[in-house]
This record gives sequence, structure tokens and C-alpha cells, in this order.
Amino acid sequence: MALLQGDIDSDALLIKYSLYIVMGVLAGSVNISVAIALWRSPSLRRRKEYVVIGGLALADGLDGLATAMAGMYRVVGINLRFATDCVPVVSCMVLPQTILLHWAGVAAAFMLLAVSADRLFAVLFPMTYFRSGVSYATRLVLAVVILSFFHLSAAWIEPLLNHHKTLRAICDTAALSPVYYVYSKYATATMSFASVLVYGVVVRLLSRLCTLFLDTIPRLFGLYLYNSVLNDPDAVVYGANLAPYFLLLKHFNAFANFLLLVCRH
Repeated sequence: MALLQGDIDSDALLIKYSLYIVMGVLAGSVNISVAIALWRSPSLRRRKEYVVIGGLALADGLDGLATAMAGMYRVVGINLRFATDCVPVVSCMVLPQTILLHWAGVAAAFMLLAVSADRLFAVLFPMTYFRSGVSYATRLVLAVVILSFFHLSAAWIEPLLNHHKTLRAICDTAALSPVYYVYSKYATATMSFASVLVYGVVVRLLSRLCTLFLDTIPRLFGLYLYNSVLNDPDAVVYGANLAPYFLLLKHFNAFANFLLLVCRH
């Protein structure tokens, strides 16, 4: 059995982070493919509903890509035995996968709500929706992008206030900014659940149920499991906690959205 420094069992970590890679690559590849296909089709680019769907696919795809990148970085760190080295917290914050995880995770949840709001708008005010142009959908997606960057900026507050803090070079996002991490998971779970409430009773009930059981509930339950260890970075990374596995289920939701889109069209 492979061990990290300090007699930490690396086999369980390798399994966990290998799942990050598999789930991230799966969710990232299919959703980025959808976003590219929509962008390359002039007829679909002119339809506002597909602009919004493309925004969701891109956010889900980048979230999956970030998860895969984080998994690869941590697997390499374990195998090269630098994962347990102590590094400044700011050095973890500037890693590409950390930046992308903080931005795309929130953007994906915002886009779930944006898609539901867009569909509800179309159902309740069909004539107004019909007259609105593609610029409406573009502004909606850009609003999500900007709001997500505000959330990304908020993730820096704790590391900057505690810039002398060090943690393991494995750079688990839950250990970087514990307060922000709790806030972001509650915020994204709330947005995910709101997307179910806003549009789940109108149409696409199957898609909204997938969001409820593969996104909202796992986020909340994963955070509940993390609550007792968030102030202990080593316990977050090396503890026998099931929270990361529940939080990975959101990528099943991203893949389910892809399958539902393919089946409908």
C-alpha cells in the first residue's frame, strides 16, 4: 500500500482524485462539445433559447474541465510526493484549476437558474419573449459571467486576510477558504433548487428532477458532511469523509442535461 509522508494512505486519495478526472472529463467533454456545436451553427446562434442553453453547456463544461485538472494535479502531487509539502495559501489560489473551479462552479449554478427563468419567461409572456432578440439572451449569459466573477473575487478575501497561512500543496478548495466554501455551496444549492421551483412544474420535469437529486441535494448533504472538518485542512483532504463524492454528483447532472438535450433534439 502506497503511503504519503506522515503515514497518510495515498491509495484512497488516488481513487478519489481519479474519480475527479473521470467525472470531470465526462462532464467537460460532452458539454463543451454542445457549446461548440451551438456556436458553430449560425441558425442556432440566432435563437435566443439556444444561446442560454449554450451558456449552461459552457459553464458545465468548464466546471468539469476544472474538476479534471484538479484531479490530475493532485494525482501527480501524490505520485511525485509533493502533495504533503506546505505552501502559502495564495500559491494555491493562483492555480488555474482553483480559479476555474471558483468561477465555473458558481456560473453553472447561475446558468441552471437562468435557463429555468428563460423558459418561464417564454411560457408566461410568449409575445414579449418572441419579440425579444438574441441580444436579450446574450445579456442574460453575460450577467451570469459577471456575477460569477464577483463570486470569484469573494473567494480571495480569506486567503488575502490570512496570507501567511500555509496548507498542503494538494490545494483542496475546501481548505483554502472555509467560510467562502460554505457560503458558495449554500448559494449554489439555493440557485439549483430555485431552478427547480421556477420551472420544474412547467415543462422539462425530468430535467428539473435530475437537478434536484443530482445537484441540489448532493451539494447540501456534501456540505453537511464537511461542516465538522472545514476548519482542519488536513482533515478535509485526508479524512475519511464522503463529502467529495456527493459533490461530484453535480457532474452527473451536467451529463444528464446533455443526454436530455440530445434526446429532445
